[in-house]
Amino acid sequence: SDLLYILDIQPQGGLQCFPQPPVNPLKVDWGLPIPSPSPIHPAHHKRDRRQIFLPEPEQPSRLQDPVLV
Repeated sequence: SDLLYILDIQPQGGLQCFPQPPVNPLKVDWGLPIPSPSPIHPAHHKRDRRQIFLPEPEQPSRLQDPVLV
């Protein structure tokens, strides 16, 4: 099954977010996405799917490698 892992939150329109737990607690380096043309609808939400490999944890974790994002 797929796991949704939030890497970044970019609110628009003066909205302030304070997510709990913090976003990207594993400090996954995801790089910058390739810019795409402006969407036709301004309220369009963009989602990217990428495969990442997490470093081996020193202690057992509930996460499994690889994690699809």
